[in-house]
Amino acid sequence: MGAEFVDEGKPVGVSMKAAASRRAGAIARHLVIKDEGTGKVARVQVSEGNTFKASDLKALGVRTYDPGYTNTAAVKSKISYIDGGKGILRYRGYPIEELAESASFLDTAHLVLYGELPNAKQSQEWADTVALNA
Repeated sequence: MGAEFVDEGKPVGVSMKAAASRRAGAIARHLVIKDEGTGKVARVQVSEGNTFKASDLKALGVRTYDPGYTNTAAVKSKISYIDGGKGILRYRGYPIEELAESASFLDTAHLVLYGELPNAKQSQEWADTVALNA
C-alpha cells in the first residue's frame, strides 16, 4: 500500500458519464499518484486505451514490475503492428514475410527509421553510412 490513485482529485471509479467521456477521448485525463511513504506526488497523463508511460513514475523513484506481462498494454504505433493471435507482424505497413523475402536487414532498418524502403541509391548510401559508423 504505497500509492493512492486519484483521478483529477476524485477516487478512481467515478461516474458513468466521466467513464464514457474518457472512452471517447473527449477530455484530457491525468492520474495523481502519491507515495505515502515519501510524500512525493506525480501527475501522469492517461493516454488512449487507459495507459500511461511507466517512465512517468520516475518522479516517485519507483519502477513498474509486470511478471508475465499480464498488465502491459500495446498502444498504437506508426512503426509496427502486431497481432500475435493472428500471427501478424508488420513494419510500416509491410508484412514481415515480405520484408524477410525481399529486403535486406539494412533496408528494413531504413524503413523502420525513415518510414520508407530505400531505392537502390539510398540503399547504397545507407549501407556506406552504417559501415562508416560501425
